[in-house]
Amino acid sequence: MAKQGAMQKFMDWMQEHIMPVAGKIAEEKHITAITKGMMATIPLTIIGGISLILAYPPVDATTLEATSGILKSFLTAWYNWAGKYAAILELPNNVTLGLLGIYVVIAITYHLCKNYKMEPLSCMITSAMSFLIIAAPPAAVEGVSGLFLNSRYLGSRGLFAAMVVAIVTVELTRFLLDKNIKIKLPDTVPPMVTAPFEALIPSILVLLAFMLVDQGVTAAFGVNLPQAIMNLFTPFAKAVDSVGGMMAIQFLINFLWFFGIYGSAVPDSVTAGFFMTNITANAAAYAAGEPLPAIATAPFRVAFGNIGGCGSALPLAICILLVCKSSQMKTVGKIGIIPSIFGIAEPLTFGVPLVFNPVLAVPMILGSVLNTMITFLMMQWNVIGRIFVNVPWTTPKVLDAILCTMDFKAGILAAALIVMDVLIYMPFVKVYDKSLLEKEKLGVE
Repeated sequence: MAKQGAMQKFMDWMQEHIMPVAGKIAEEKHITAITKGMMATIPLTIIGGISLILAYPPVDATTLEATSGILKSFLTAWYNWAGKYAAILELPNNVTLGLLGIYVVIAITYHLCKNYKMEPLSCMITSAMSFLIIAAPPAAVEGVSGLFLNSRYLGSRGLFAAMVVAIVTVELTRFLLDKNIKIKLPDTVPPMVTAPFEALIPSILVLLAFMLVDQGVTAAFGVNLPQAIMNLFTPFAKAVDSVGGMMAIQFLINFLWFFGIYGSAVPDSVTAGFFMTNITANAAAYAAGEPLPAIATAPFRVAFGNIGGCGSALPLAICILLVCKSSQMKTVGKIGIIPSIFGIAEPLTFGVPLVFNPVLAVPMILGSVLNTMITFLMMQWNVIGRIFVNVPWTTPKVLDAILCTMDFKAGILAAALIVMDVLIYMPFVKVYDKSLLEKEKLGVE
């Protein structure tokens, strides 16, 4: 009873002091705009990843000799077809992941304008212009007519700059408009005509501000503004892309879920940019035939960390079907098994429930953290491939591990992690199921 009382006091303290702070962080205007903006570009990263898979099969002439039969015929045909049409097949990747910074700056600007109830179109155009001015100013190429954009900072290298440009553009525009620094037209002029003219002066001033700052940074530090911003975020990026950083993120996600808070909302608001930068950098390295530089990505958590959703729901569902005898758990297990295969954990999260369940809190958190540690080390030691494809989160488990890495060994690891998580859950599930069974026999609700 003393332990139960202490646990209840701790939960009450978390609810009173920590949860409101976590909720405020997740709802902060700039953070929600960044999170929503990043989410809006997920389809582009999936398209880019599929393009890379088609253009660069995970085989070469040497590995083809190790296969035989139908598999060898298929892989050989794919290898030869991709080699012939690689330039065309890679086009979707070049205009999605290769230009991701442009889409990100537009998407974040849109959502931040919506948060402030501002007219978004003019700000979106201004932020796109400002980003291009600092990231890819048009320049002449010797011996070639016309001007060209250098795409170096339009992809993964420019994502942090895109976030900064979007936020600064909206905030500066909002400040100037609030101070009535704008062209004023008569009230008789239609709003659709008035809006572009009102945005003219703020657009010019924002554009000039970024040009001056970029030139100043270049003169002072010898690098342009996007590179300077990237250098500023490098220590944070390294912290996220570490085994300790990923384990801490995974712990936080499931810890928050225990209290009924959407676990990914708070860490995603901080890590979304880092994860997106990492997967686009990996995709670029894969296309160039270079070693993949990063491990920490969004699919990492989905395919290997929380297998099946919150608290590794798929292993929990399997465990329930294997050992549970109470009507409640057997019913929830049958309902939850299929959704959890596709990464949907809610039937188990709220049906078992995992929320506010001290008996299952330990395996719920421990299994996912161990999954993260093991997978990170396996990738760091090059035992399995790293992630360069952003597969949909609803892709069936194990298959998603194979597709996001294009490595069958990753699928074997995911399957092994499921078995490990089932074993971790088993003693705790048995204890919880026994208590439910006794209540059912006594007719207690």
